[in-house]
Parts: sequence; C-alpha cells; structure tokens
Amino acid sequence: MSQRFCRFYRLNPEIIEKEKEFEKQCSSEDSDKKEKVEKDRKNGEEMRQESLETFAQTKKRKLLNSEEDDIETPKVRKNRRSGADTLTYLKEKSDKEMEVKKEELQIKKKLQEEQLMEQRSMRQQQAHMVEAFSAMQQSMQRQLQQQTELQQQQQQQNSQLIMMMMQMIQNMKNN
Repeated sequence: MSQRFCRFYRLNPEIIEKEKEFEKQCSSEDSDKKEKVEKDRKNGEEMRQESLETFAQTKKRKLLNSEEDDIETPKVRKNRRSGADTLTYLKEKSDKEMEVKKEELQIKKKLQEEQLMEQRSMRQQQAHMVEAFSAMQQSMQRQLQQQTELQQQQQQQNSQLIMMMMQMIQNMKNN
C-alpha cells in the first residue's frame, strides 16, 4: 500500500502543493492566535492593575502617614467618602468586568469559528483524497480486468494452435 501512495503522490504533485499550502496557512493562523492571546492577556493585566491602584495608593499613603507620625507631625483628619463614590467605583468595576467578559466571549467565538473552518477544510481535503484514491483504485481494477482478458485471449489462441497442430498431425498420419 505504501508504494502505491508514493507512486500516487509522485504522479499528483497538486496534492503535495495543497498539503504544503494548508500547513503554511495553519502555522500563520497559530501565530495570529498567539498574538491575539498575548494582546488580550496584556489588556487584562492593565485593567487589573488599574482596579488595584486605589488600594496600593492608600497603602502608600498610610505608610507615609505612619512614618510622619513617628516624627511628630500633626495628624491629618481623614474625610469619609460618600456612598456615591463607592457606587461610581462599583459601576466602573462592573463595566470593566463586562467588557472583559464580552472580549472573552468574542475570542471564544472566533476560536470556535476558526476550528470549524479548520475542520471543514480537513473534511474537504479528506474527501479529495478519497476521490483520488477511488479513482486510482478504479483504474487499477480496469487494468486488472484488461490483463485477465488478455490472458483469456492468449489461452484461446494457444488452445486453437494446439487443435490445429493436432489436426495437422492427424492429417499426416492419415496420409
């Protein structure tokens, strides 16, 4: 079987070219996917960093205040924030989370579409290969049939020759 496929591939360079094109396309798609994932990861890190900044800033301020207290500076009175500030922060946070979720869904959808396209192309390629294989198999069957017909013709000719020779021998005996 492997010799047949090798001969088939040598006779059909078109299949080899299509195979190479498919491999190139897959490798370029993989690099595009990696770039997209890396970009999305960086965006996510930046968003997380922004949401955590307020905590980091308050920690820094508290540390500075505690160090200044040791030097005997007057304490600064802290103002409490109103509920509106909390609500705006929560709203902004939920908006950012929604954006991240939308982006994740879009990425998943794109990945699914790409996988579907990849599967379709693989199915088409398999169908082409099956067609080529069946065509090759049919031609081999035709050749085999022709060979058997030739053998039958040769056998008939041989038997006719033998019959003629026997008749000649009989005629010679009778004469």
